[in-house]
Amino acid sequence: MKILSLFFILLTSLIFGEAVGQQTNAPAITKQIWLDFNPEYIINSKFILYGRMDVRTIFPQSWYRVITGGGIAYRRTPLWDKRAEEEFHAGIGFFYTLNIDNPDRFEIRPYQGYRLRWPNFARLTVQNYVRLEERFEFTGDGGGEEFGLRLRYQITGTFHCTHCDNRFVKPFYLLLSDEFFINLNGTQQFNDLIRIGPGLGYLFPSGWRPEFDLTFNRTRGTVDEKFTTSDLVFRFRLFYKIPDKKKKQGK
Repeated sequence: MKILSLFFILLTSLIFGEAVGQQTNAPAITKQIWLDFNPEYIINSKFILYGRMDVRTIFPQSWYRVITGGGIAYRRTPLWDKRAEEEFHAGIGFFYTLNIDNPDRFEIRPYQGYRLRWPNFARLTVQNYVRLEERFEFTGDGGGEEFGLRLRYQITGTFHCTHCDNRFVKPFYLLLSDEFFINLNGTQQFNDLIRIGPGLGYLFPSGWRPEFDLTFNRTRGTVDEKFTTSDLVFRFRLFYKIPDKKKKQGK
């Protein structure tokens, strides 16, 4: 019954996403493919280092995008609930967009964020993530630079099959993510409004965690346009927890 309830939530969310996408008379619909690699190293019980290497493209093809960057997180357990978990994040991202019919663009994006996992049960975890991003965007034709500022809020529910008897099925997990964007000061490209969709992942004991997300993205091409573009994003993510060599040698 719980699995059926989760799929009902996924279906309702996708319907809601389509409703958002139909608010305009003639929306443009595109498909995108995102490939992500996200390594992570746990320094100790408090601090975590992490990075990203992403490649993205769109169909019909008008651009390619390469992303890299990294950050650090400070993790602690709140006093008000020992099962909860909160993290304070800071990092930077570098985004290079190769446009087919327009000049290329390069963006430097520092950010600060707060993540709260609560309620945090064995079978279900709800994650809230608030992030402020400063966007410094440069054009490849020397046309100058732009500054953008936006606030992002993401809520994700993750369902773990902790009591499954099958060893192969047990590491699977389902998730549903909703993310909202508040563009305080938009830039020339990639001014999103909402992202929503389900995902499926698998936890390997070795630290590898592949995940596939199907995301509906509502966006606009430039800061001067209305939100008339709907993207269907096929996202393949690969997470990896880098093992601690000292712990291995201790064993």
